[in-house]
Formats: sequence, structure tokens, C-alpha cells
Amino acid sequence: MKKKILWGLLCAILTLAMIACDDEPAPTFVAVTDITGVQGSGVIGVPLTLAGTVVPNTATHKAITWSVKSGSASITDGVLTATAAGNVVVTATIANGASNTTPFTKDFTISITAAGAASGINISFGDELFTLNRDITTPLSQADDDSITITLSRTFDSVRWIIDGEQKDALNNQTEITLNAADLLIGNHSATALVWDGVSWYSRTVTFTVGS
Repeated sequence: MKKKILWGLLCAILTLAMIACDDEPAPTFVAVTDITGVQGSGVIGVPLTLAGTVVPNTATHKAITWSVKSGSASITDGVLTATAAGNVVVTATIANGASNTTPFTKDFTISITAAGAASGINISFGDELFTLNRDITTPLSQADDDSITITLSRTFDSVRWIIDGEQKDALNNQTEITLNAADLLIGNHSATALVWDGVSWYSRTVTFTVGS
């Protein structure tokens, strides 16, 4: 009899414990109240990765998606590319950020400018094949295996190289590049150094000709 009573009490305790576990409250929802630290400026044609800090950092949902609200620009995978100077308004959205059923959204204005004339950039030409600051109106010869070396005067926070209108990611942050005539088509070419000094973007373009 005692064993039956003890067994019954044990079953009752286990049942109450299971009920208590089932009744555990759901985690408290923490709403997003702000997004800060979004970039306020950019340069035409220079990819700008959008990012922001979600407030509070304990918010339940913090993943931001970006879209263009107005202005001449596009966004792909969170990277903004502007095609004209002026203001671009982007919208940051956090799904279920304001509540479990309501997104949090905030607009940001980004000022887009053209790259300015570079101060402090010294572009020199030539290695052992050329005289320093060679006359670049003379075509580089493919037959002679000519090449041209472009050197920046100092290091910058970020460097991009654009050759014949195409950004060369493999050359990112290099302060010196060499272009070989044999690797280029006969005709006119351009090389642009686009640098970021921590405050602004600057550019300098050099044009030259490749001959046979």
C-alpha cells in the first residue's frame, strides 16, 4: 500500500514538473529603436558597402536589408553604386524589428560626388626601360616589349585602379603597377588611380598609346 502511495506521489511530482516546463515564458521581444553609423557620402562609380549599428544591441532581430528610395544608384547585396552626383536616399529595413509583425525602417541620405583632382599623388613613368617622366605621347611598342610603371607618391587608406574604364580588383591597394604593351591592344589607353585618404576620394588619369 505504501509503495502504491509513494509511486502515486512520484508520478504527481513528475507530472507537475512537466507542466511547469511546458509553461516556461517565451523570450522577451526586444524592439529596434534606431540604426546609427550609416555612411553619409560616396563617390560616383565607387562601390560603397552599406552598414549600420542596430540600437539596442540586444534587439531580437538585427539583420538589415537596403533599398534605394530615390536618386541615381543601385544596391546589390548591400553594396551601393551611384551613377550620378547628388543625394541618394536609401532605406534600411529590419524585418520584425519594431514588433513580431512589424518591420523597423529608417531612411538615410548619402551625398554622392565626383572624384576630385588628386593632391599629393605623384605619378611617374618608367623603370629601367624608360627615362623618368618619359614623353608619353610616344607610343609604347609591343615589338620592343615596352611597359609603363605608375607609382603613387605615398600610401593611402584605399587604392583602386581603373584600366580602360574597368576596375581591376586584383590591383586593389597597390601603390605601384606596371602595364605591359604586349598585354594591351594597339590604340589609346587610360589608367586611373582612385585613392581614399581617410576623408575624400581623389583620382588622377593618365592616357597613353600602344603601337606595334
